[in-house]
Amino acid sequence: MEPALPSAIQPQMGYLVKYLFNVRPATTQKFRNLSQAHAPWAMVWEAEKNVDGLDDVDTLALFAGGRHAKNIAKPPQVAGLTEEQCRRKYIVDTLNKMRKPETKEVFAVEDILSSVFMDYPQDKFFGGGYSCPGVGEVTRLGEFLHTPFQNKVYFAGEFACRYKWNGFMEGALISGAGAAKEILKSATTKRERSKTPINSQFSLPTKLPSVIGLFNQGHKLF
Repeated sequence: MEPALPSAIQPQMGYLVKYLFNVRPATTQKFRNLSQAHAPWAMVWEAEKNVDGLDDVDTLALFAGGRHAKNIAKPPQVAGLTEEQCRRKYIVDTLNKMRKPETKEVFAVEDILSSVFMDYPQDKFFGGGYSCPGVGEVTRLGEFLHTPFQNKVYFAGEFACRYKWNGFMEGALISGAGAAKEILKSATTKRERSKTPINSQFSLPTKLPSVIGLFNQGHKLF
């Protein structure tokens, strides 16, 4: 945001990254035999099957925060390899450490067919990961970011969702819908004062869809 919010009212943002990689179904099966309890990352999950209609391609998603996210963003360098190749090697080496004792299958760099690395903190449009409120920030900033500044500037996003759903997509949906409703209400009031009729087809759903509902409607996150 430019200009930036004063530090006293700026929510703490986490260092978070996401890594999407396409694999063969056989690799997906190996992934199912991992012990997530030993994962250094927040989570890894099966994001999509039959990518682009291909029966033999699945997508796995990796989500990481903190120092583990920084290790993925700047993986240990290996002579002769590009940064992305080093990143794949680091991820594969870590996946192999997550194998259950009785599991013999080993992950290989070649198992990753293609990938997309989403470095939120370094993206100019994101500038950070999801909000991770520090001590006292939820109660100190929740009401401030939820209230329009001088009835002209409205904040919307998971970081501005008052006291619930910080860091979640649901928080962004609720906050954005609420801000849109307040803007429409403000615009309607100003029109009424000026005796000018307002013509708007804008409407808000009475009930926001769930994440599963969004997928069922054919929406894609990426």
